[in-house]
Amino acid sequence: MDFPSALQNGGKAIRSRGKPGCTLCRSEGAVLYRGLKDRIYDAPGEWGYRRCPSPRCGLIWLDPEPVEEDLGITYERYYTHAEAGVSRSTRSIPPAKRAYLFARNGYLERRFGCGSGAPSSWRTRAGFLLHLFPGRRADLDFSGMYLPLVPGGRLLEIGCGRGDQVAWLTGLGWNAEGLDTDPVAVRAGREHGRNVRLGRMDDEAGAPDRFDAVVMSHLIEHVRDPRSLLRGAHRVLKPGGAVSIVTPNTRSLGHRRFGAAWFHLDPPRHLNLFHPALLRQMCEDAGFREICVSTVIRDANSVFAASRSISTTGRCSMGPPRGLPLAAWAKMRQLREWITLRRDPEAGEEIALVARK
Repeated sequence: MDFPSALQNGGKAIRSRGKPGCTLCRSEGAVLYRGLKDRIYDAPGEWGYRRCPSPRCGLIWLDPEPVEEDLGITYERYYTHAEAGVSRSTRSIPPAKRAYLFARNGYLERRFGCGSGAPSSWRTRAGFLLHLFPGRRADLDFSGMYLPLVPGGRLLEIGCGRGDQVAWLTGLGWNAEGLDTDPVAVRAGREHGRNVRLGRMDDEAGAPDRFDAVVMSHLIEHVRDPRSLLRGAHRVLKPGGAVSIVTPNTRSLGHRRFGAAWFHLDPPRHLNLFHPALLRQMCEDAGFREICVSTVIRDANSVFAASRSISTTGRCSMGPPRGLPLAAWAKMRQLREWITLRRDPEAGEEIALVARK
C-alpha cells in the first residue's frame, strides 16, 4: 500500500496520510499549527492541526494523521504502560492526610451518594470544607465522573487503560468494568486484578441496553470516528442510563494563551479536539437527551505548567508541577481560571458532559 508520508525518527517510522477535510462535516480546514512534535513520549514524526471553518462545527483535527496500523507506535511509551499503582496501608498515612481523606469521603458521600457503612454527619460536614478549595473539589467531582451512584449499577469505562479508574469506581460502589484496545495496558490492569478486557465498542453491538452508566475519560479525542463511538455508547446503555464524557476544551484559557504549546494538543495521539457546543450537538445527534455540559478547572494547574514547559523547552513531563515557584504559579493560574469561569463558561481546560439515553 502506498502512503504519502512515512515520518521517521530513531530508525522507526509512522506512516501517515494527509487529512485536509473535517472529520465531522468534510469541510476543508484551515491550517492551525504545523511542525509539532510529540512533546511527552517522543513518538516519531512532525504533525499539525487544522480547524473547521464551518460555524456549526469548529472541530480541530490532526493533519497528517497516522494510519490505523501504525497508531500503536504513538503509544509505546504511554503512561498506561507503566506499573499500576498500589494502595498504601492506612497505617502509614500521616494525620493531616487522614483528615483530608475523612473530608474527601464526606464530600463524595454528599455529592454522589458514595460511601461505605452508615452515613456520618461529621463526615459530610467535613466535606463542606472542600468548597474552600476549588481545585481539589474539581478533582473530586471528576473522580466520581459527575454521576450519582447507582449502588451495584453496571458501569462501563471505554478507554480504561490499566483500569485505575475502574478500580476506583468499583470502590465507590459501582459494578464497574473496562474496555480498551491497548493489549499492553489491559494486561497490566488484569495482572493487578482490575476488571478490564481487550476490545472495541463494535464488539458490544450484540448486547444493547446492558449498562446503567458509560464513562469516557480523555478517550473521544483519541478516536477516528467520534460519532460512531457516541452511537455505540448510546446503544449499550439501559433506557435512562447516563453517559459521562471528559475531554480537552479547545476554547480554554490554556489554549488561548499557549496556542501550539498547549499541553492538551498532544500530537500525534489526539486526533480530534472539541469545544462544548460541538460536543453537545454530537451527543444530541447520537440520540442523547438531558444533556448537561460545562467546562472545568480539573488539573488545570498541571496543564498550565506543562504548557509553559513546552513553550520554553519544547518538552514536558506528566505529573504535578515540580518546584515550589512553578507549582505556586500554576495554582494561581488555576484559581484565575476558576474566577474567569463566572463570566466565561468556556474558559475551563476540560469539557465535562453528562447526558441520558
